[in-house]
Amino acid sequence: NLEAAQNAFEIAIRQRFHNIYARINLGRVFALKGDRESAAEQLIIAIKINPDFWQPYANLGTIYAESGHYPEAENFLLKANELQPNSGDILFRIGDMYSRMYQHKNAIKYLEQSIEKSPNNTRALNLIGIEYELSGFRDKAIHLLEKSTSIDSGNYETLNNLGVLYQKSGQLKKATQAFKNSLKINPQFKEALNNLAIVQKLSTP
Repeated sequence: NLEAAQNAFEIAIRQRFHNIYARINLGRVFALKGDRESAAEQLIIAIKINPDFWQPYANLGTIYAESGHYPEAENFLLKANELQPNSGDILFRIGDMYSRMYQHKNAIKYLEQSIEKSPNNTRALNLIGIEYELSGFRDKAIHLLEKSTSIDSGNYETLNNLGVLYQKSGQLKKATQAFKNSLKINPQFKEALNNLAIVQKLSTP
């Protein structure tokens, strides 16, 4: 319950103003409620309390990235990476930010580093697969999405994306199976339904 969580963290802050973890968690609650301004306010106070702690920088950078404020996002996320180097999570957040900015080369650079630290991070594998496809490296994109589905076979969106790549590369049987696998998990997924209909027409002599 977000209201109960917000109330608990606000009480903790009233009891101790410099409770940095309560402020970070309150910022998370506000972000989940869609109140980015209040979330940013709590995280900025957390940074003032301890300027050398990476977490509020990372959370604030993510909020700015998701709201399209990229210069601010880049500043805070790179600062988080400086304070907490080699974190797969922070590297993923930076890669995701550059993906949103359509900076494919930078996105791939940080997502590769993230996967080195966290090889089973399917979110990173899915996103870097898309980035490689957009950069013209379809075989590599297919390999990464295949790896992601081998780790998590229940992600119907990834299965659909993999099917699209199979279709584009002329592997119609594999594409058909990928779309069917996607629909086994979510039978109402319109993208997979449409894609399956298209590939079945292409497969008909």
